[in-house]
Amino acid sequence: MRTSTNRTDAKDSPSLLKRPWFWAAVALGLYTLIGAVVVPIVAKNWIVDFVRQSYGRRLEIGSLRTNPFTFSATVSDVVLYETNADTFLTCKEFTVNLSVLPLLRHGITVSEVEITDPFVAIRMRADSSMNFDDLLISSGQQGGGGEPWDVLLESLTINGAAVSFWDETVEPVADFRVVDGAGSSAALR
Repeated sequence: MRTSTNRTDAKDSPSLLKRPWFWAAVALGLYTLIGAVVVPIVAKNWIVDFVRQSYGRRLEIGSLRTNPFTFSATVSDVVLYETNADTFLTCKEFTVNLSVLPLLRHGITVSEVEITDPFVAIRMRADSSMNFDDLLISSGQQGGGGEPWDVLLESLTINGAAVSFWDETVEPVADFRVVDGAGSSAALR
């Protein structure tokens, strides 16, 4: 004896395109793709171009990864050069976790910043100018107008820091170095 199975005709079942869960999955997939793949590529290029145009310095970024669900970004293998191509700043890894809700109140809350193996070379030139003076002058000219945003840094951790200080105003040139420094702080405004 043959039994018949209950088959639903294709006409009776709604198409995949009419199911809300399908569109929710597509939206989630697009959000993930854009946030984890497109944003890092665009942001990396934009940051490098911004530094070059605004400060006349070359910036190299090894990789930039973002997590669109935790609103975090990790930048690896960063090198910022001086205008004369000497190394000014390096960093093995820089991670930022952003809290999104304060953006609605015209504020920025960074819940965590972790910096691994940063190095900065500070130089006082023979004319008493510093090798970062151009960064301060350029940033002061960036005024965007409008109300300033509230910025809160909840946690800052620095591991393996190194600083080199050269003073070319004295003979012989003074060279002072701090290697393998570490520190942390909380709630900085």
